[in-house]
Amino acid sequence: MKNIDIKKQEQPETDGSSRIIERVVEDKKEDKIHPIKTFFDNTKRFLIAKTAEEARYHKKIESKLVKQVKPAVIFGGIAMGICISFFVIWGGLAPLDSAAVAEGTIIVSGNHKTIQHLEGGIIEEIFVEEGQTVNEGDNLVKLSDTSAKSTVQVMLSQLRFAKALEKRLIAEEQEDNEVDFNDPILDINDPEVEVLIKNQKALFDLNKKALRVQMDVYNQRILQKNEEINSQEARLEAITSRLAIAKEQFNITNDLYKKGLESKTRLLHFQERYEELEGEMHSVKAFIAKAREEMYETDLHKVHVENDFKQKTAEKYRENHVHVLELEQKLQYAKDILERTMIKAPNAGMVTGLAYHTIGGVIQQGAKVMDIVPQDDKLIIEAHVLPQFIESLYVGLEAKVQLNAYKSRLVPRILGKVTYVSADKFVNQSNGQSFYTIKIELDEESMKSVNTDIKLYPGMPVTVFIVKGTRTFLQYMMSPIVDSFHKAFKEA
Repeated sequence: MKNIDIKKQEQPETDGSSRIIERVVEDKKEDKIHPIKTFFDNTKRFLIAKTAEEARYHKKIESKLVKQVKPAVIFGGIAMGICISFFVIWGGLAPLDSAAVAEGTIIVSGNHKTIQHLEGGIIEEIFVEEGQTVNEGDNLVKLSDTSAKSTVQVMLSQLRFAKALEKRLIAEEQEDNEVDFNDPILDINDPEVEVLIKNQKALFDLNKKALRVQMDVYNQRILQKNEEINSQEARLEAITSRLAIAKEQFNITNDLYKKGLESKTRLLHFQERYEELEGEMHSVKAFIAKAREEMYETDLHKVHVENDFKQKTAEKYRENHVHVLELEQKLQYAKDILERTMIKAPNAGMVTGLAYHTIGGVIQQGAKVMDIVPQDDKLIIEAHVLPQFIESLYVGLEAKVQLNAYKSRLVPRILGKVTYVSADKFVNQSNGQSFYTIKIELDEESMKSVNTDIKLYPGMPVTVFIVKGTRTFLQYMMSPIVDSFHKAFKEA
């Protein structure tokens, strides 16, 4: 009876489960007839088990599934734990390069030369073409030199005249007998110079003659006065002798007169004679003194005229010498302008950016004519680094350069070294971004090790990775959090 009861009790469960399975299978078979949504709804009801029979059946199925899935879950957990542990160990120990990334270009170490013309002018001839290779000193463009030649000739003529005048003034000041016109600028074979020298010689002779005539007049006056003085001095000597005799005669006669042996008339005669000679002596002395004073004044006038001539000559020389110096500078400037009418290559290289192609065209003052890119100079990298990376940059620091023109899978990063770091930052006028300029020299061995044949050209874009050091992945991930601690717990 119990067995019968158990079978009766189990029968509903078995019948219920069978009916559910049969319904699902029937729905599956009729998938072509029923919509897919209906099949999913029935399956959902089976899985969710909305009835008691369904719940008991679901529990048995779940138990079986747990037994089957548990080993796989354990294995998956262990595998995931190993992977996570390996990743943590790798992130904490494996070093990763820390680098500052900067965009740059390849430039010539000597930089390209921009050819400009200071004065500008009319193009007479163009000797080069775009892309042509030139050597240092080669002719590039010839400008009209008519005006420049005229200016040089005017300056040269003025300087020659001033130089010839200077030579004459020097000879006059030094009282030379002739003028020394020996000077590089005074070419005696030049007709213009020949005329200048002839005129200056004539002036020199004329001035010298005029001065000599004046000196002769004064010398003649001095000589005449000197002769008069000598004559009067001889006369004075004779008068002095006669005066002494007259004085002696007067004294003798006076003694005799006192003794009564001589008359008063004779005494007065000798007295008168003595006084006449004494007066004549004073007159002669006065004449001699006056003559000497006149001779001295004449000599002073002579010296004054001579000194005045020299002083005026020296003053003319100083003024003319200043003028000579100015003319020399102006002539040199004019020669420079004339020389610049032929534009020459400052260095060897390739012509690029030729701005003028028309004969007779006008080059504006200071305008760019062309560029010359040196070909023998070494190519280096110039890059712009953001200010936040500058504290770790220095000359000699290792860098890696990626050539953007080549595929990275074919051309790996090339090693290089920082050779220059700007002392101050610059500002990009287009976007206002601040940056520091660095220059990097590529390693020759690293370039040779690249299998691909690479060629570098000025202006080629590159990406620069400046290696600042190494740190682990965890340090890299934790860096923002650690850095934020410096700003935390601070009272504003």
